[in-house]
Amino acid sequence: MSIIIRKNPMIEKLKNKSDMDILEFVKRIPDKYEDFYITINKNRVFLKDLDIIKKLLKRQTFYGLYNPFLTGIMLIYREKGFRPYLKILAEDYKSASNLIKFLIWNHSHEDLFIKIKKDNPINKIMRKYGFIFHGGRGSEILLTRKGTKQKPIKRSKNYGKGNP
Repeated sequence: MSIIIRKNPMIEKLKNKSDMDILEFVKRIPDKYEDFYITINKNRVFLKDLDIIKKLLKRQTFYGLYNPFLTGIMLIYREKGFRPYLKILAEDYKSASNLIKFLIWNHSHEDLFIKIKKDNPINKIMRKYGFIFHGGRGSEILLTRKGTKQKPIKRSKNYGKGNP
């Protein structure tokens, strides 16, 4: 088992080789609000199993915040092509906020959804970054953020220097 250590805080897309980092993180950090799960056939599956994590790494998008160890993870979960749901688990408020800031900058073109408990502190962060109440059921709420529907334009390194 090799744990990745970074000198400076950074967020990166997690690849298949990150499976043990993710497993170690979800076992180390308690999911107090029980919001870090996916739904399979109407059943909640909490992400604490290596096989599930490996399958998700192949098909879904994971980001990790390293400072210097993994301090937060974010999953963008697309079930059968429907709306993308966010799943966030972080050591602290600042790590969660940094992951959400990264999300806003890098996924502004997509409509995004997150279903969390009303009393989860991530609720406050999501609203700060433009997520609005979409619906609720019991102790859970659904927040959403409309995307721009236009992917950012990738420009060459020489853009603005006389070359297109």
